[in-house]
Amino acid sequence: MARYKNVDGERVAMTAEEEAELEAQEAAENTASAIIARRSGIFQMLAQQRLDDFAATKNYDSCLSCCTYADSANAAFQAEAVYMISARDATWTTLYQILADVEAENRPIPDTFGDIEGELPVLAWP
Repeated sequence: MARYKNVDGERVAMTAEEEAELEAQEAAENTASAIIARRSGIFQMLAQQRLDDFAATKNYDSCLSCCTYADSANAAFQAEAVYMISARDATWTTLYQILADVEAENRPIPDTFGDIEGELPVLAWP
């Protein structure tokens, strides 16, 4: 099936070489997009696991569980929840910026979560 391009407002058939170049470019874009989408999902899952594991160091079931104590009458639980909310916000803000930079081709696609984990905020209870 012939592909066409616009030349001075007229529809002109592409040469075989132009078609091959366009197909190669489309294949590369689809491959990069698929890799980014797949890794993005994995990195988001691992970032959430990182937050949940951190919350577990204070015996919370998860990050979400910890955050529910923000209005607690217990000052220690409340302070932990406030910190967890801040850590969660900072983690997601940073991760989403990293992923946006990858999609915009401002940085290479990370191979592993370890490649970006060091850029995420340090998780340490105050």
